[in-house]
Amino acid sequence: DTDQEETARILDSHNLIAVPVVDAAEKLLGIVTVDDIIAVIREEQTEDVYKMGAMDGVADPYLSTTILGLVKKRIPWLVVLLLLGTVTTNLLHHYESIILGATFLFIFMPVITQTGGNAGGQSSTLMIRGLATGEIHFKDFKRVIWREILVGILLGVATGLVIFLRSYLLPPGIGIAEAAAIGSALIFVVLFATVVGTVAPILIARLGFDPTVMSAPLMATLIDVAGITIYFETARHLLKM
Repeated sequence: DTDQEETARILDSHNLIAVPVVDAAEKLLGIVTVDDIIAVIREEQTEDVYKMGAMDGVADPYLSTTILGLVKKRIPWLVVLLLLGTVTTNLLHHYESIILGATFLFIFMPVITQTGGNAGGQSSTLMIRGLATGEIHFKDFKRVIWREILVGILLGVATGLVIFLRSYLLPPGIGIAEAAAIGSALIFVVLFATVVGTVAPILIARLGFDPTVMSAPLMATLIDVAGITIYFETARHLLKM
C-alpha cells in the first residue's frame, strides 16, 4: 500500500536494487526493482514540473496529447491566476490618489512586484525540491524559517540598494528621498516574499497536500498583490503622502 513516490525514496536513500512487496500478513507478493522505479521517478518529476508551471500534473506525452487536451491542462490555473491578478486593479484604485500625486511610484511598480515574485519563487522552489527529496521536514521549520529570514534581509538590502542607485542616478532620475522610499519598499517586499515562499510549501505539505501547488506562477501572483500594498504603504509613510 506504500505510495510509489515513497517507494522510490526508500530505494534511493538506502541504495537498494530492489524492495519486497508484502501483504498485510507480511507474505511476500513480489519485488520492485530499480528499473521499475526509474519510470516512476520520471513520471513523478514530470508531474511536479507541470504543477510548478501552473498546469495539470498528469504526465501525458506532449506530442500524443490533443490540442483540446493541452488547453484543458493549462486553462484551470490560468483562469485562477487571472482572477487573483485582478485584485491588483482594486489595489491600484485604492491608491489612485497617491499614484496621481507621485507618478514615479507607478513607473517603478512593475520592478518591485517582479523582484518580489522572483524572490518568492526562488524560496518556494528550494522548499518544494527539499520536501520532494526528503532533505527538508516539518521538524526543520524553525531552522529553515530563520535561515530564510536572514537570506531575505540580505537579498532585500542588496536589491533595495540597487534600485535606489538606479532610480536616483539614471533616468527618470527621481529625488534622493523618493529613491530611498522605493529602495526601502523593495527591502520589505523581498523579505516578505522570501518568508512566504518558504512557509507556504512547508505548511501545505504538513497538511497533507502537494506543496507544488505553491508553484512559481501562483507565488508570483500572490506576492504581486501583497507587494503592491507593501510598496504603496511604505512610500506613503516615508514620503508623508
